[in-house]
Amino acid sequence: MKYLICALWLFAVSLVTLSQNKPENINGNGSLGKGTILGTVQDQKGGSPVEFANVIVCKNSDSSMVTGGLTNSKGKFIIDNIPYGGYFVKINFIGYAAKIIPDIVINSDKSYINLHTIDLETTATALDAVTITGQKDQVEYNLDKKVINVDKNILTAGGTALDIMQTIPSVEVDIEGNVSLRGSTNVTIFVDGRPSGLTSLDQMPAGMIEKVEIVTNPSARYDPDGMSGIINIVTKRKKENGYSIMATVNASTNGRYGGSLNFAYNIKKFGFYINADGRRNKMNSYYDSYRELYSNDTTTYYKQQSESQRKGYFGNIKLGADYFINERNTLSVFGEYNIRRFNPEDDADYFVYDYNNLLADYYNRLSKTSSSYGGYETGLDYKLTFNKKNQELTASIFYSSTPYENVADMTTTYYNPDLTPSAEPPWVQRNGNKNKNIRF
Repeated sequence: MKYLICALWLFAVSLVTLSQNKPENINGNGSLGKGTILGTVQDQKGGSPVEFANVIVCKNSDSSMVTGGLTNSKGKFIIDNIPYGGYFVKINFIGYAAKIIPDIVINSDKSYINLHTIDLETTATALDAVTITGQKDQVEYNLDKKVINVDKNILTAGGTALDIMQTIPSVEVDIEGNVSLRGSTNVTIFVDGRPSGLTSLDQMPAGMIEKVEIVTNPSARYDPDGMSGIINIVTKRKKENGYSIMATVNASTNGRYGGSLNFAYNIKKFGFYINADGRRNKMNSYYDSYRELYSNDTTTYYKQQSESQRKGYFGNIKLGADYFINERNTLSVFGEYNIRRFNPEDDADYFVYDYNNLLADYYNRLSKTSSSYGGYETGLDYKLTFNKKNQELTASIFYSSTPYENVADMTTTYYNPDLTPSAEPPWVQRNGNKNKNIRF
């Protein structure tokens, strides 16, 4: 009896131990049971597939993540090797509300779960007004040109086009205002894509200029024979409806001052603009030279001292109108009048000394010059733009007349070595020339 009770107790303990160690997910074949969940995620409104959405499988018991995956380009997903048990599926994607599918049970009777089509609803978030401000790069590189955006360049504010040229790489400006490109002065300057005989760079205000285009390898459209390059100055042009006014005044020492006024007005299909400016320049200069001339046994010394004053007056007014036929066709007309006056005055003393360094000759030369430039220009432009970026068809017709007149009076007065007036009367010379350039 004692041995029977012990045997029954051992048998009971074995049954309890086996029941505690038996896996819950053993299927009918004696292996660990696993299942599959699949489905398709799409937009609720449009029905388009949602690509790369997150699909997460979580336990019902503690909401911990078991496995997951992503949808493909067609919005489909398949998640394998999910152990038997109770789960819920959570689907997330940016711009959509999270979707939860509860009460999913995987067991030996239901190991293949097809969730079919799952719709995600877009979420809308009300935002306050947002203002995005951007700024163009200062230098842009295109296929055939380099573009320098100068409308925000504070270094040239209140200056002229020459001041802008001095800030552009590969462009050089000498003391007389001559412009060279990569070391060559054989450069053509355009204004708004066309050659202009009116506007001088030292007279055009920097505030009128939006950008400068440097064309170092001109194509056939520019008739480039003999050119080393083209500098195209693009002026500002308002395109939005409404009006804008910009006025500038500048002054400097030694009596130099100027001002400009830019006005533009656009309404529906029409746009009008006026650019007016004026400047007064004044420059004083002093010159001192010394030379020694050797001839056989004789040495002669030459000394020259001069003082000059140059005054210049500039004025320019340009009026134009644009007719925006439609989004692709634009017709423009413009007229411009320009005037420039120069009145340089030079006063020079010439001293000649003999080999003993005694004054042998002395005379004074006074030169007064009056130069006037000016003229007018008018034209008609047509532009057709295409779908392809930077592709357009342009046609222009323009006429300009630029007369030039220069009169120089030079008086030479001679003196004795003791600086008293010579008996020889002063020599008076007058040089004058006129010409007119017509371009059509």
